[in-house]
This record gives sequence, structure tokens and C-alpha cells, in this order.
Amino acid sequence: MKVSKLTLVVLTVFCLNSLSAQLDWMVANKHYEMGEYELAVDSYKSIVENGNADESTMVRMADALRHMGRLTEAADWYGQVASMEKPSKEFIFQYAQTLKSLGKYEEAIKFLERAWSLDKNPEIAAHLGEVLWVSGERDKAMQIWREGQAQQADNRILLETLERLDIEL
Repeated sequence: MKVSKLTLVVLTVFCLNSLSAQLDWMVANKHYEMGEYELAVDSYKSIVENGNADESTMVRMADALRHMGRLTEAADWYGQVASMEKPSKEFIFQYAQTLKSLGKYEEAIKFLERAWSLDKNPEIAAHLGEVLWVSGERDKAMQIWREGQAQQADNRILLETLERLDIEL
């Protein structure tokens, strides 16, 4: 089989680009895992600028920004992932938490309810109930907390939330 030089060059460039993208991802993740969030963000931005970003890259970018307290930027990245077809339930929960921290309660409720519908986790119940409570939807908050308590009565986050808000179920 005869292979042209052009074909070899194209294949070589393709392989090098793929290897470069994988190395960028590894470097970015290593920075993230070591708590070097500023360096991780720079690396993730490079991946995005090179057109190699997928959902996990954007989520990691948002998570790093959130860890740095840059919540508005994190929410923007989470928002991009939220518009994708099927984001993970963990992502939905993190996005809702960021919106909650920014005081965007209506949006946070929407995503916390979505997370709750995917996973009846008492931690999600704690946060959803709190945002509902603060938003004045107290009956609905009590219902969610009771459902969360039914899942795991001794859940630390749920118990701490109820105690902090001075709620007895």
C-alpha cells in the first residue's frame, strides 16, 4: 500500500494535536488536584481556546473558579454546561449551589429541583429547602426537608441546615 507524504503529514499533525490536547488536560487537572486553581484556570482556558473543551473541561474550569471565590465567572461556565443536552446530576447540584451563593434564588431553585428529581439525596433536600425557605416558600421547604429526612434522618448537612434556621420537623 502506497501512502503519500501529504497523508503522513496530515496524520502526524493530527496525532500531535491530539497528544498536545491530552497533555494540556493532564497539566490542568494536576494543578486543580494540587489546589493551584489559578494555574488550573489558565490551563483550562488554553484548552477552551484551542477548541478542545468538552463538558468535563468546562465543569472543572467552573469548579476551579468557584474554589477561588470567583462565583460570577463560575456561574457563567456552569451556565454553558447547563445548556448542553444532559449534564450530570453532580454538575446540576454544583451550578445550583453557585447560583444560591450569588443570591440568585429563583434560578437556584430551578436547578436544585432538577437535581432533587434526579437524586432524592438529603443534602440536596437541605439546600433546596433552605432556598425555598429564604424565598418565602416555607410549606414547600418543610415538605422537601421531611422527604430528605425520610431518606436519611441523621444526614449531617440536613441536620445542620435545620438547626441553623431553627426549624423543627
